[in-house]
Amino acid sequence: MGKAHLALCLRLIVETGNGGEFHAGTISAIAIILQSGTVEIGSSFFERLDGIDLGRLRRVCSVLPGSTPQLMAAALVALLRGQEIARAA
Repeated sequence: MGKAHLALCLRLIVETGNGGEFHAGTISAIAIILQSGTVEIGSSFFERLDGIDLGRLRRVCSVLPGSTPQLMAAALVALLRGQEIARAA
């Protein structure tokens, strides 16, 4: 993860009302999303992420089997993209 990538991860947390959510799992989940290219990053991404409580999502994912960052990333992609992600072609 380069400096610019980390800076964007931190901005996405701080500038979306999740400023206290500096947990490794949360930062890793955001990094996974950025690297995956599954969500277009722009002002609308910041706005949509603003409506998601990353701390609450992390706590839910932490009690499920699997990697918390990967579970969070999957849940965030589903929340941010909605039903379009699974629509039949």
